[in-house]
Amino acid sequence: MPSSDPPPGVSAVWVSARSRSTFARPKVSQPAAVVANSRWYGVAALGLRLRVPVFDGFKRRNQLALLSIDNQKLEEDRRQLVSARELEYRQARDQVQNNLFALKTQAENVRLAREISETTLLPYKEGTAPLSELLNAQTALAEAETNYSQQTFVYRLSVLKLLKATGQLDLLRQQ
Repeated sequence: MPSSDPPPGVSAVWVSARSRSTFARPKVSQPAAVVANSRWYGVAALGLRLRVPVFDGFKRRNQLALLSIDNQKLEEDRRQLVSARELEYRQARDQVQNNLFALKTQAENVRLAREISETTLLPYKEGTAPLSELLNAQTALAEAETNYSQQTFVYRLSVLKLLKATGQLDLLRQQ
């Protein structure tokens, strides 16, 4: 007998009905001598099977609860993703602002170191300043220029992070 389970994708809460019928006319007779007096009897059988699930063990309710939980998980994942993107954007924006301020500070340091180096060069040429003072000023200028170059790199890297956070990295490919 075939299974009466619902096909895949169909709810388990369903009503099913099956019917069956049989009809026969068997011959019942006496021994072979009385063939003329044989009688035929009609027999019929009908069957009906009706399946109405009354209690499914809370299966349907549990399935709905699981779907609701999955939906809540997806919504929470989406909310966390949006929050993470907003946080990434705010952090990238703040880094750009901080690195721009640091870059301006390093540019000012280079200007001051250059000014000190130039003012130290004149007394050295006149012979009133020692060589060590001139070398210290030139070393400070070289360090200030190196720090400025490093800060320029850090600033540009933070700009790239901001472009990434805003989804605009493709603009660099077009340029």
